Amino acid sequence: MLFVVRIRNTMKVEPIETYEITHPDVIRDAKVTYTRAEQPIRLVEFLDEENRLYRLMTTRWDLSAEQIMELYRCRWMIETFFKWVKQHLKLVKIWSTKPQGMWNQMFIAMAAYGLALILQLQLKSPRNLWRFLRLMRIYLYKTYDEFMKELHHKKSRTSRGRQKVPIPSKREVEFLGDVAIIKPQKKK
Repeated sequence: MLFVVRIRNTMKVEPIETYEITHPDVIRDAKVTYTRAEQPIRLVEFLDEENRLYRLMTTRWDLSAEQIMELYRCRWMIETFFKWVKQHLKLVKIWSTKPQGMWNQMFIAMAAYGLALILQLQLKSPRNLWRFLRLMRIYLYKTYDEFMKELHHKKSRTSRGRQKVPIPSKREVEFLGDVAIIKPQKKK
């Protein structure tokens, strides 16, 4: 099984062999033993732009230390891509456990998204793509005319939204000695 994971700074490893470092940000590249691992594992330590230390454990012997460092740095692009896929393509549940089935489901979802984008551009929709996809789902089993009417529907009235109401200031009561001056109330 191939993996690249970040480990804690407190995790103890025993170095077996150290490799040559060619990148200035890489601090250590070594073959190490770890108590929970049956076989030796590779340890790559590097500093980022803000001088934070990262310790990565991997079984990837085919990559250089720089490639492993870049692989870990690019992980957020992958994470944000999958977040986008889950939110916009509604690909929350994977129906297959096999890699080919997962790829097929993702490609079909992306193809459907691309077709929806093309349709949105051709119809010159004033809505953003997320709202356009939501309208497509709502009007899936309705007529095309109803979909087009709702797509180009303009609000009949506009609201200025919730307005702040000024908080009235408290009335100060004047005291003259032991007597307060209060305005007389109107009789009902």
